[in-house]
Amino acid sequence: PLEVCRNGVKAIAAFQEELQRIKVSVAPRYKLALVGGTHSGKTQLKHSLNGDLNVPTTPSNFLDISTMTFHSGTLLDTVVYDFGGNSLYHFSQQFFFTENCLYLLVVNLCEYKDSTFWNDVGFWINIILARVPSACMCIIGTHVDQCSESEIEGRCLNIHRQISKMFRNKKTKSHLLSIANSMEELLQESSVATSVPSPSSPTRRTKYFQNSQNRLLSAIQPVSLAEDQRGVKHIQDLIPHLYSNVQLFPINCLTVHKTWVHLENMIKERQEMLFISLEDFHVMAAIAGVPKRQREEVLQWLGDRGSVLYLGNNPYLRKYVIPTSMNISKLFNSLYNHVLRVEAEQQSTLQPNNTPSTIQQMTDELLQNGVVSPFLLHAVLQEAALIEPQEVVTRFLCDLGMFFPIPYHTRHNASMGQEETSQQDTIGKDLVSFSVPWFRHKLGSQTGLRLTLPYYHTTVQTETLQIKCCMWHFCPPGLFERFTATIHPHIVHRMDVSNSCIVYRGKVPVLVELKTSQDLTCILLTTKLTQVNTWSAWQAVVPLVKELCALLEEWPGMLQSLHIVCPHCLQQGAAEPHEFPG
Repeated sequence: PLEVCRNGVKAIAAFQEELQRIKVSVAPRYKLALVGGTHSGKTQLKHSLNGDLNVPTTPSNFLDISTMTFHSGTLLDTVVYDFGGNSLYHFSQQFFFTENCLYLLVVNLCEYKDSTFWNDVGFWINIILARVPSACMCIIGTHVDQCSESEIEGRCLNIHRQISKMFRNKKTKSHLLSIANSMEELLQESSVATSVPSPSSPTRRTKYFQNSQNRLLSAIQPVSLAEDQRGVKHIQDLIPHLYSNVQLFPINCLTVHKTWVHLENMIKERQEMLFISLEDFHVMAAIAGVPKRQREEVLQWLGDRGSVLYLGNNPYLRKYVIPTSMNISKLFNSLYNHVLRVEAEQQSTLQPNNTPSTIQQMTDELLQNGVVSPFLLHAVLQEAALIEPQEVVTRFLCDLGMFFPIPYHTRHNASMGQEETSQQDTIGKDLVSFSVPWFRHKLGSQTGLRLTLPYYHTTVQTETLQIKCCMWHFCPPGLFERFTATIHPHIVHRMDVSNSCIVYRGKVPVLVELKTSQDLTCILLTTKLTQVNTWSAWQAVVPLVKELCALLEEWPGMLQSLHIVCPHCLQQGAAEPHEFPG
């Protein structure tokens, strides 16, 4: 307050100390996420839960965020995240899967088949539990008004059996523990003494799987979204009941320091911003009177309430505190809507006189080659109505690993006339386009191609240095694409295709590959070394491995490990070369 500031620094310090002693009651706020495939009825279910029965159905976006209030003795304020089901969205939706959130997995029982289990159920269970191992999930079966009672019972039973099979088929904790324990034994036998293990080390991961618990509710809740609204009232009563369970949601903190509430109100005043830097957050916390020892705790509290989105599990994203998910969802909605709109227009029959617009042709370049021109990005940001400069937004998206900068080329804006193109050649020298590996992968450009390391013309004997990252049973969508984008600042030249790329660290080429099998996905980093350039080869690979480990930190529920592949086995062409954990 101004009257306190007038009395000097000592008065301000005394005022903040007094605030620390004052605690206030705060109404809890919860998070509810609706996930599932396309046409599963997520948005209809959201409107039914909110009592809005006459809301017209609109095409789903990447993410729609709204608020809802449940009545159960007391009013429970809830932030609702309605995720779109298009597989193109999977890359960016992972950032919004957070702890202390109730996940409703919505399945269209009318269209469900045994063959669609993975897309409708299995994928969502795996990605959520890999990202948030302690997540509480409940399966909702919709469109039961279009099914007979026997069909409902049979399809629910099929989902139960498939889930049990999925966890039993080499995905149970005992299997995960056996792998982790064997890795731990190998490390203990090693003569290399290790200090405090990293979060991704087998020691930490073994303890994690021993302590983790599955919170997937077994009963499938049948719901009709027609006029009878069968089962909706039961879901409206079930959600507050789950929120009141302190074992599932230990966030019923009704009394907090007044300074925390003051800080939350200050953050609400910056909701028009895409993000707040961590330095600015600490400044705001100091102004609000929150001491340093409490700031990590208050950041967790704000995240549990849905007031901020903080990606602190990635060391390269900890500098961003997103005051609300609204603006970042608007950014992704605008970008994906551009892509899907032009992709739909491409699939339809165009009249001969229909000449695509400039934005459409630039989006064609995105669809064909995964390239975002600066002009298309400008149009996307205008549609999202963000206040940040374009350079700030692109730096943020690069840190997320969505894309990386490449030199601007006039073909990225090929629809311009000759006079405009010549003028653009001069302007384009200062412009930067961006490559989006995820779009290049999803839209099928350059599929089937695979790169190999260049041949070494030397009389010195060469060996292969290969680092192998193994992910069992499930690999998150876009992990490899994010990795190829985040390593860009470390390299001087690159060549990319769908599932592999060659990057140059100085003069040392490194082949980065993605290989998948039925139950195992591997990311391989391979380079050649000789007795002369051994140190250079390791210097080229290690920074890339650190970037990969930073991404793996975001998936604590996924079992992964790093191995060094035996170079002698590789040189001899062994079918199953030895691997050393490290």
